[in-house]
Amino acid sequence: LMALCVLGVAAWLRDYLNNVLTLTADTRLEEAAVLTYSPAVHPVVIAVCCFLIIVAMVGYCGTLKCNLLLLSWYFGSLLVIFCVELASGVWTYEEPSVQRSDMISLKSRMPNYGLQRYQWLTHAWNSFQTEFKCCGVIYFTDWLEMTEMEWPPDSCCSNQYAGCARHAHYTDLSDLYQE
Repeated sequence: LMALCVLGVAAWLRDYLNNVLTLTADTRLEEAAVLTYSPAVHPVVIAVCCFLIIVAMVGYCGTLKCNLLLLSWYFGSLLVIFCVELASGVWTYEEPSVQRSDMISLKSRMPNYGLQRYQWLTHAWNSFQTEFKCCGVIYFTDWLEMTEMEWPPDSCCSNQYAGCARHAHYTDLSDLYQE
């Protein structure tokens, strides 16, 4: 059952990452996302899910029939799965986090926000900020420093409506996402 859930999540993530890849192009974040969710990974995820279903069925049948050979195969499979998960966890822990160069690269895209020929980028910024409840790369003042805007975009507002960022900028900054 879990294998089917993982399969569904993998399909959902593949479509969901388009905005992330748009914003993080040419950064280590894009590299991580592409390596993690590239088209080559999805067939592997499908194969792993099928393998997990087979392992679960072998364990179930081995338990029902009290067959020592099936239970030994099941135990060996679980041991291999555990080792792969442990290695993946160690590799993920050792990967460096977001670097200064990534933040500079993201900030360099901010001046294109709202321009007619960069509507795709504007949409990506808006979706990203709304989804992750954030504003700017580090703080909402990034929008004021990196663009000619007098206030951040409306997607920075915790309660979004037309002109909410302008209103928040002049009256109550707590209406803007602070990170």
